[in-house]
Amino acid sequence: MANRFEPDEWRQINETLSGDPARYGFPQRTDGSVLVGSFNIRKLGDPENRTDGDWEFLARVCAQFDLLAIQEVMSDLGGLRRLREGIAACVDSSSEGFAAVVSDETGAFAGERGLRERLGFIYRWPAVERMEIASDLTYDRSKTIATLVDNSDDMIEALRDAGGDAGEFHPPFFVTFARQPHAVAFRIHTEMAQGPYEIMAVNAHLIWPFAFLWVEGGLRVLG
Repeated sequence: MANRFEPDEWRQINETLSGDPARYGFPQRTDGSVLVGSFNIRKLGDPENRTDGDWEFLARVCAQFDLLAIQEVMSDLGGLRRLREGIAACVDSSSEGFAAVVSDETGAFAGERGLRERLGFIYRWPAVERMEIASDLTYDRSKTIATLVDNSDDMIEALRDAGGDAGEFHPPFFVTFARQPHAVAFRIHTEMAQGPYEIMAVNAHLIWPFAFLWVEGGLRVLG
C-alpha cells in the first residue's frame, strides 16, 4: 500500500511512544479520574482501507479514554467495530469492556454532494454507563428560512466583504448545522465523593470537531 508505514516503522513509532507517552500528548490518568476526548478519524469505514499497523496505533491512542466522541464514521460500521475490538485488546482486564453508539447518517442533502457520515461514541464500562436518551439534534427549517429573509441585507453585505468567495464567507449570524449533532446521555462513575455525574454528550462535526458536555448546569467544550 502506497504511503503507508512498514511494520518496522510502526515498531519504531510504538517504541518511541512507549518511552515517553506524556511527551506525545497521552493524558495522565489519576485515581478516580475519567478521561473524555474527541477524535476526527478520517473516513472510519471499511476495515480493509487501513493496515494492521494503522488499526493497532489508532486503538492504542483511543484506549486512553473512557468516553470518546468520534467524527466521520462511515456507513460501513466495520471500521468502528474493529476499532472497538482493538481498544478492548489494549486493556488487560476481564472486568472492563467497551461499547459503541452511533447516529443516523448526516451531512449530505438531496441533490447535493457531501460527506455522508455518522457521529459516534465509544465508551468504557463500567466506568461509563449509557443512559436512555440518544437523539440527533434537529432544527426547524422554517426558522432558518425566516432568519435568512429577515437578515438578507446583512448576509449580502458579508458576502460582498468576502469578495464573493464562498470559502472566505463568514455569515454574520448562526444559520444552521451542516451536520446534525448527535446527543447521548451517559452516567459517569468515579471514586470521587461527588460522583456519579449524569451528562448529555453532544458530538458535533463543525469546521473543527468538538464534543460538548452538558454537566452540572454548565457547557464544557472538548476540542
